[in-house]
Amino acid sequence: SLPPPLTNPMADLTQLHACIVGGGNASHACVSILGHLGVKKITVFAPFGDEAARWKQGLEATNGKVEATLPGDVVLTGTADKVSADPAEVVPGAHFVLIPLPSFARRPVLDAMAPHLDKGAWVGAMPGQGGWQWICDAVLRDKHKRRDVGYFSVIPLPFNARITSFGQKVNVMGMKKNLSVAASSREGAAHVCALVSACFDAPVENVEHTLAITLFPRNQVIHPSRLYEILHEWKPGQILKENPRFYEDLGDLAANTMIEMDKETQLICKALEEASHGDILFTKLVPSVGGCVIKWYPGQVGDESTVKTCFRTNKGYAGLFTPLKQVEGGWLPDFTSRYFTEDIPNNLCVVKGVADIVGVATPTMDKILLWAQAHMGKEYIVDGKLKGKDAKETSAPQQFGFHTVEQLLRGSA
Repeated sequence: SLPPPLTNPMADLTQLHACIVGGGNASHACVSILGHLGVKKITVFAPFGDEAARWKQGLEATNGKVEATLPGDVVLTGTADKVSADPAEVVPGAHFVLIPLPSFARRPVLDAMAPHLDKGAWVGAMPGQGGWQWICDAVLRDKHKRRDVGYFSVIPLPFNARITSFGQKVNVMGMKKNLSVAASSREGAAHVCALVSACFDAPVENVEHTLAITLFPRNQVIHPSRLYEILHEWKPGQILKENPRFYEDLGDLAANTMIEMDKETQLICKALEEASHGDILFTKLVPSVGGCVIKWYPGQVGDESTVKTCFRTNKGYAGLFTPLKQVEGGWLPDFTSRYFTEDIPNNLCVVKGVADIVGVATPTMDKILLWAQAHMGKEYIVDGKLKGKDAKETSAPQQFGFHTVEQLLRGSA
């Protein structure tokens, strides 16, 4: 059986040991925010490259403190009690592990941590898409036989952040509100939701099925749609004269592409709902793309009337530019940015894989995938199906042994 809530509900953060994974923007912000809100102990597992050494170098100058600056020059400070590239030094004793990493990095991290997790610990990904639940089952349950550990998904990432001084300072461009969480067990869901809510000072909605989190129209809809608008006419050798603001300059083509992919996502949700005989209301659990922006940025969207205006007038998106490479005379596309390498194989291909299983046609998703894979030198889809030679590199459910709707609903292959 899956783990029940801890005997101590841990809503009192002064009793909580949280382990943060990584050395990216979000990891820095987590240390500051959780520490400010009163988490008793914060450790950092930094297994990649020289991240642990850089963390330690930065923290030595600040006595372990990390500062996050929010809009209005509000400063939150948290302390990293210990940093290590060795999970045995920072994972044991943690009640709550947060992994704000891209999908491709999660499996090796989870594999390294699994033997060191305490019984009853909870491990969560932010954002919890990219087949996170299937990775957890494959690594925690199947490989390490850790059925005494729970996992959960959080969406969206609770903030946008950028490091200004590694191991010391990070800018947080506003906190998102109204988070959604799905847990690996119904018994533990309320407990996990209470923890996430307390850690990020935000209301949390319990989403009853992890697959619903997978289908939220987030980066796999937003980023490729906007990049397609900017780059669909680009030819090799062409230098772009400017780098447009990613959200504030968003136009009709991006908005309409999002809307069409949103419709396809809802058709997938409808098929899943019907297959569950109405037991799981996926069409209610998965919001629209515009609805997500309004939900996550309450009071920050100046014009909520259309998808286009939701993005263009959202203060939380202000000042963010397109991930392009600057060259002499202008800019070039960066097909190695995470907007391609993460959002295509580990997000959009995941939804496409679900669509193939439930038998829903996705012409707009297919158009975007065909365009993106051509520039990435990959072959994910062929003849409208996720069966290209590089499909095995994706986080689609088929790569975890899922081939029927019943398996998707059950959550096990």
